[in-house]
Amino acid sequence: MDPFSGDIIASANAPTFDPNDAQASYELKPLTPSDSYIVDDDTRIDVPVYYATGDELKIATYDDRKNPTLKKYVAKNLL
Repeated sequence: MDPFSGDIIASANAPTFDPNDAQASYELKPLTPSDSYIVDDDTRIDVPVYYATGDELKIATYDDRKNPTLKKYVAKNLL
């Protein structure tokens, strides 16, 4: 908005999640073969990957990310 005239200069649609249900942006999905680039590419080390230990989820270390025997999870909304 132009602070002098009040005219709308631009608009955007953000956030990409429902603010009334912000917890939904933290929902996890199992890592699929199409998402394997997340753990294979070391430049994506900043993307959190989780793994299951019993009924608890823990954040994966670098070695855990590379372990093919662990069931891994990533956020549905990677942004």
